[in-house]
Amino acid sequence: MERFRTLVTRGQAEWEIKKSRFIGHAYPALNEAEASQVIDRIREEHASATHNVFAYRIGPQPEMERFSDDGEPGGTAGAPVLEVIRRERLWNVVVVVTRYFGGIKLGAGGLVRAYSKSAMLAIQAVQTAWMAPFQRLTIMFDYPALGRLENEMRAMGCLIEKTDYQASVAMQVLVPKEKLMAWRELVADITAGQAQVSYQDITYHVANGQN
Repeated sequence: MERFRTLVTRGQAEWEIKKSRFIGHAYPALNEAEASQVIDRIREEHASATHNVFAYRIGPQPEMERFSDDGEPGGTAGAPVLEVIRRERLWNVVVVVTRYFGGIKLGAGGLVRAYSKSAMLAIQAVQTAWMAPFQRLTIMFDYPALGRLENEMRAMGCLIEKTDYQASVAMQVLVPKEKLMAWRELVADITAGQAQVSYQDITYHVANGQN
């Protein structure tokens, strides 16, 4: 996966249909434990609600998806919420939809529409950001190349995580994956091919110019 969306903030949206009150809650969650904490907290806050339906999607590496209908007919609640998350290309997100039953049944189709709308309204109430893959690596080079290399890498959108000044410069850098080839050419040019590069993991960060 090259890019995905995630939530930057958390939010809530509420609406009513046929006397049933729906409250959508959308939260960022980096892992399953965080998602579970959000679900437990909302269940506690809305202990008197008829249903607290949830869905979450963690990833993209590794991928994990879970949902619960919390007593609603199978396939009418949690699955539609998860489908909204998928359709919005969101990862690392948990959405809980609280329902206070108003006494009028909505039917299977009505429930699907109600839970889908509740999830969408909650997501629309929060700020999102696009995340892109970055290659983490360490580069070692001689001091004369330091100033120009720092400036050129920052202009390219690289993130300098750490710099150690010893006999030579050792710099830990995050390079946008899509610019890795151009980065190699840049480093070879500035250091006359003398830089030593060791590659680590792939991580995700906010993509420049995306929101």
